[in-house]
Amino acid sequence: MFGKLATYSIAYYLLNITGSACLIANTIYHHAIPSAVVNIVWIIFAGLALFKKKPANMAIGKQEKCHLLLLDWLEIQGRVQGAITNLIN
Repeated sequence: MFGKLATYSIAYYLLNITGSACLIANTIYHHAIPSAVVNIVWIIFAGLALFKKKPANMAIGKQEKCHLLLLDWLEIQGRVQGAITNLIN
């Protein structure tokens, strides 16, 4: 039904950071500070990995990189919309 997201893709890192940010908000709301701290550290690691990420092909230009980022974002949107549709039905 769903394909796997490559662990080296930008979409993977962005989902990782987004999920951790949501967990931080939830744990702070419930006053679970140790869990919030762990998720803050997780965001730091994911952010560092994202910024140190090297493209698979260093010869690709800026326009191609933007295109790949847009494709990753569209893939995330499609997966989220599909998951929401499945939950509603």
